[in-house]
Amino acid sequence: MSATSPSIAHPVQAGGDEVPRWIHWLVGLTKHLWSPFVLYRKAPMSIGDHLVPLGADDVQRLSDALRERLATNDHALATLGFSPPVRGANHAIANIKSCFSLVEHPKDGALAFVLVTQGAHVGTLAVVTFRSDFADGWQLYTSNGSIIPRMPTRPAIDGVRFSGMQDLRELYELHRFRVSERSRRVPTVSLTRGNDPLAFQVQESREVYDFWVQSGYYDLVDGPAIRFTAKGAILAAWRGLFPWKQITTWRNAGKASAILRRAGRG
Repeated sequence: MSATSPSIAHPVQAGGDEVPRWIHWLVGLTKHLWSPFVLYRKAPMSIGDHLVPLGADDVQRLSDALRERLATNDHALATLGFSPPVRGANHAIANIKSCFSLVEHPKDGALAFVLVTQGAHVGTLAVVTFRSDFADGWQLYTSNGSIIPRMPTRPAIDGVRFSGMQDLRELYELHRFRVSERSRRVPTVSLTRGNDPLAFQVQESREVYDFWVQSGYYDLVDGPAIRFTAKGAILAAWRGLFPWKQITTWRNAGKASAILRRAGRG
């Protein structure tokens, strides 16, 4: 939740009486002060090797919604030429059901990651992300996720979100368009997660965690685990509040729109 500009500019009417403007500002100020405190007080997040494979029997024990979303996305990726999925789950996540699929494209060397989560307040959500790498070390990501990033982005990462785009063929075509644009200057590098995709994913996650620690957002604690620093709690909380949330959304929407226009889809 955030204190948005429309609520400030246009006070809500209740029973014919306008709510004073200062109340909206007070609510917004409370969120900006309280949210960092909540994050700072959170328990440490484990960064151990908690990814476990999901076999056929495990998948059948998932809820119907999780299983159907996972199967639908895996099938859509298979029709695009991606490999059979390696499915897994993170047992370190509490109070939310979550599973994922890891696939790769044998011809163009792209990776894809499917994350399906189920929560009491958000229902069942599925996010698909494509990744391609380049010889100069840059990584290009294209996703249909809509969550506002709270953490800093690692160097040499170029990502864009086409929020809510459910047609994975269209999403992948846009990713390939982005790859083709950049590959005119720098050649791509074919990717594979190798014989142990889960170990590959664990290493990727550790690199992200290490960057967050180096950026001062987290401290390492015993476990192994990480917990928010005061700086990290403030910045992570404020990234999801007005005006930073709106600025991030506006920037991503502008970038996505520009790509659609260049691809002849805008």
